Amino acid sequence: MQTEQLLVLSQRAQAPDIKLCRRLNGFCKSPVVGIFFTTVSSLGNGAFWYAVGLILPLIYGLEALPLLAIYILNGLIGVAVYKALKATWVRERPFISYQHIFKACATLAFPRAIRFMR
Repeated sequence: MQTEQLLVLSQRAQAPDIKLCRRLNGFCKSPVVGIFFTTVSSLGNGAFWYAVGLILPLIYGLEALPLLAIYILNGLIGVAVYKALKATWVRERPFISYQHIFKACATLAFPRAIRFMR
């Protein structure tokens, strides 16, 4: 009985997500939108943030080191939370579960920092 209730609760929780996904998915028919989201996604994959972290001390000198320490700590906490959520919550990409949602962009690999922490 509890399993059935959890399934119903899960479906109710996913319904708005799928509805929004279907609506936004229509915009992805434009190649410009796909290129935009692929570019934004790749910026979040680590290399951009590593470069920003390395540039801070070059611009601000030693004053940037406390900020850089916070920056690194936040990154590590973020990766830990991400890994914990991915391990406990199962949510397939919508285009896998729903045929009416198409895959607009290439599926990108995990950020390098996450790969090293496995």
